[in-house]
Amino acid sequence: MSHGFAAVTDLTLTYLVDSYYNPADELGVAWDDPDLGADWAVSDPVVSARDRGEPAAPRRIPDYLRPRHGLRA
Repeated sequence: MSHGFAAVTDLTLTYLVDSYYNPADELGVAWDDPDLGADWAVSDPVVSARDRGEPAAPRRIPDYLRPRHGLRA
């Protein structure tokens, strides 16, 4: 699963999490990956340096890095 958002006004976003931040446990894909086909509906996006550095195409993520957890309810 992946998530993302596009804001057309200033906002504050708060995430509720169940564990401390662990950068080794992060995985991402390029926000503009054509394989995903996300329509962000913005013409001149401001994208963080971190998000600009994510790899394109989820299929290029090495198998050993892919999530293995099931859904949590």
